[in-house]
Amino acid sequence: MANALTSLLSQNFRTVKVPNVRLALYTLSIRSPGFSLLSFFTYTFAISPMSLRKAPVAMSAVYDSSGPASKGGVTRNIDSFGMAPPIFMLEGTTGWDRHNIDGYIFTGQQSVQQLQYLFELYAQLNQAQKNVNNPNLYTLELYDYFNQDYWQVEPIGEMEFRLTAQAPMLTFYSLRLAAIQPVSAPIISDIFADPVQQIFAAGASSAASGLKDAISGILGAY
Repeated sequence: MANALTSLLSQNFRTVKVPNVRLALYTLSIRSPGFSLLSFFTYTFAISPMSLRKAPVAMSAVYDSSGPASKGGVTRNIDSFGMAPPIFMLEGTTGWDRHNIDGYIFTGQQSVQQLQYLFELYAQLNQAQKNVNNPNLYTLELYDYFNQDYWQVEPIGEMEFRLTAQAPMLTFYSLRLAAIQPVSAPIISDIFADPVQQIFAAGASSAASGLKDAISGILGAY
């Protein structure tokens, strides 16, 4: 009886290999103004970033003032205001070959051009809104499908795109994005505005169309 009870209460731990088969997709999307549920332009990273850092900031102020001798003559005070939204830092490359993420439409060089175009388009769209005193602005959103982490973001600081002599065929990017607020879920790409979706809709190759359906099915599962 004692042996049976000991067997029931005992825990055996062992190392179990878990294959990393979960799809890692990261997307930047421009949401149309207002309460639109459509994306004006979407870019999905053809190759997952080599580095993605998420750095929350604790908004606290620390200051010292004169204190009693029992505290060494110093009193330390801390004003805590909570946790600020994180800063995202993405670094990576789009490679040089075509990728199955976009249906083998863009080479690595063309893919990084699409990424640059997204930021240029985002700035131009909002500047056009401001020029006519329209307070409804476009918003930029970052979707981390791997961690199911979705944020409205804003580019800050330098956005670097560089080539090196060691890898002349590759273009590397380095992005800093300040999170504004979380979003509940990714939005749907607007087929009438997104040029990549237009290419798919025009009926590229049957293989590309089949791959698009597979990707849409994967994204719809999240």
